Amino acid sequence: MMLKNSRDFKNYIEKKQKKINATLKNLLPPKNKDILSKAIHYSVFSGGKRFRPILCLAAYEMFHSENNNILTIASSIELFHAFTLVHDDLPCMDNDDYRRGKLTSHKVFGEPLALLAGDALFNLGYEVIVNSKIPDKVKIEVIKEISRSLGTEGVVGGQAKDITTKKKNLSIKQLKKIYLGKTASLLEASVKIGGLVAGATARQLNALSCYGKNLGLGFQIMDDVLETIEGSKVAEENYVTLAGLENAKKEAIKTIDKAKNSLNIFGKNAKILKFIANWCLERSN
Repeated sequence: MMLKNSRDFKNYIEKKQKKINATLKNLLPPKNKDILSKAIHYSVFSGGKRFRPILCLAAYEMFHSENNNILTIASSIELFHAFTLVHDDLPCMDNDDYRRGKLTSHKVFGEPLALLAGDALFNLGYEVIVNSKIPDKVKIEVIKEISRSLGTEGVVGGQAKDITTKKKNLSIKQLKKIYLGKTASLLEASVKIGGLVAGATARQLNALSCYGKNLGLGFQIMDDVLETIEGSKVAEENYVTLAGLENAKKEAIKTIDKAKNSLNIFGKNAKILKFIANWCLERSN
């Protein structure tokens, strides 16, 4: 799809969101099957922009047209993302009562069922990949990538660093490591998986990884900027409290520019991914 302006980009995002949501409904167990199924549906369909699966689709579409196979793989990434959110919100973690303006899963269904819903989403994500129609060799690479992004060097490791780091003595270097794990790792995987399924070369996959990693870091720094501008209550140290508002803005722009520059090897085919990078800077929270 050729994008000429922000309206085209908005239409692109909305179409992808609808397709991803339809795919997710087909992948989940029936909503009214039991209370666990209700908790699973609530956790997946309580909002969200489907940012990660859209990144996966956009990366794939630099090489091929969208099809059911990549829609399935991209949607599996949203299942993993939903799992991370449900677990992050639990009382033993961030202890959040609301997400996206709605009660968190454990506030609606109780902590035990929310925990199990997160576990079910994690397992379902892998089941979807294994049962997909992509070649077995590619399935292995996709599973390796998603496992890396969620593991000790990714989301789980980032969350552990976030919990155990002394916030009063936190450095910018330490904060970046936390952001690279908690946020950037799954964004990086989303883009790279799109390339893996498309049959990208090693050089192309490296470029996609660089894009995703810097996009995720810039995205999180920009979140800190937006929270400060909008006067949101900040419970802990973030990039703005450590570096100041203007320096945080500059760092977000610098990091997003680095992400976009890594796509130069793809030429005009990277237009959608560059639109997404620009949106990360221009969005409101």
